[in-house]
Amino acid sequence: MAGAFPGRPVQPGDVTPPGPPPLPSWVLHDHRVPRPHRDLRLEHDGVLVSWAVPRGLPTDPAGNRLAVHVPDHDLDHLGYADEQKSVEDTGVYVTHEWAARKIVLTLCGRSGVATYALVATRAQDWLLHRLADSDVRHRAAALLLAELSGA
Repeated sequence: MAGAFPGRPVQPGDVTPPGPPPLPSWVLHDHRVPRPHRDLRLEHDGVLVSWAVPRGLPTDPAGNRLAVHVPDHDLDHLGYADEQKSVEDTGVYVTHEWAARKIVLTLCGRSGVATYALVATRAQDWLLHRLADSDVRHRAAALLLAELSGA
């Protein structure tokens, strides 16, 4: 294979090694002010798309949560913490669907792997639903994440 310049052999740095693109990041902030709630922030198109989740992420498919869409944040907000807010969980995610009114993704964070659907219901309100771990999307994403982490 030719290098970056005609007549020169390939040099380190000339070719990007093959491999999957990096997965997008996410963070769950624990806010204490003005009222205790969580903010779910997903890296997407160069920003953190964000929802305030008053009761936190659902821990089981039988329970849904309100998620209120709030303004996007800069990517530097991923690790941001102060006296009023801390990082409860963070990691990467696999997108299964990202449409204007529905998002399905698998979050892989410090607390484990879980698949969620966010569905717009009206104006800024969304429904946050946890899918069963037996869902094929959850299983496929968990396998991918395990492979990428070398587990």
